[in-house]
Amino acid sequence: MGKIMEKNKDYCLVCKEYVISIIQEKFLKFNYEDISINYIGKEAICPICGETLYNDEIVKSNQEEIKKAYKERNEIIKVEEIKEIMLKYNIGKRPLSLLLGFGEITITRYFNGYLPTITNSQLLKKIYNSPEEYFSILQTNKNNISDVAYRKSYLTT
Repeated sequence: MGKIMEKNKDYCLVCKEYVISIIQEKFLKFNYEDISINYIGKEAICPICGETLYNDEIVKSNQEEIKKAYKERNEIIKVEEIKEIMLKYNIGKRPLSLLLGFGEITITRYFNGYLPTITNSQLLKKIYNSPEEYFSILQTNKNNISDVAYRKSYLTT
């Protein structure tokens, strides 16, 4: 690691001036929900004093790398798989959220980039892989959704 990737102008708080920062790839660690996540991220370095600099693009890039590493490590369900669930069982985002006992807009949030919790992901994977499991939940929690949503989904299972 440690190779120079690209250059940007960033403000150095130590040197008190804008400098052409050196962007380096680096092994980094981030703790999230008591889980240590290792990932390859980037850092902006001041070429004069060696101080780590703040760079918004690098922060966003590192956040995406953290999210990707977290999803892989915890086998978090993909949005594409949730879409398949909705098609397979003919159910919308809101009714699926309610049927599974999530908050009303939880599935919508997943489509907007929020990470599913490990527990929610495991439940979604369970119904993704097992129509029998989905049908059981549909019967048990049918009062959580409208009659129309229930009938539409029931007719496809």
